[in-house]
Amino acid sequence: MKKYQTNSGIGKPYGHCHIVNRGTDNEYKQGAYTFRHGIVTFYSEPTFATFSFVLDGRIHGLNLSDIKKPLTERQLVVQAGKFGREVVSNFK
Repeated sequence: MKKYQTNSGIGKPYGHCHIVNRGTDNEYKQGAYTFRHGIVTFYSEPTFATFSFVLDGRIHGLNLSDIKKPLTERQLVVQAGKFGREVVSNFK
């Protein structure tokens, strides 16, 4: 068995979002925001979104419900970044 390990630095934060089951009744969005302190993952439906971030062995979560208008991919990535930075500033 061959094994390859990597170790890379994060130059600047970045995020991505994928739409799953596009055009169906089961459509949802999922993605992540990566920055120097870790990775914030998110899941979103038209009226609900959840964000999760692990920092120092603790899972931090944010749930948004009763969303009036579905969040765009950009809005989800921006919200994930804000959530991650807020957690880091509150717990470091």
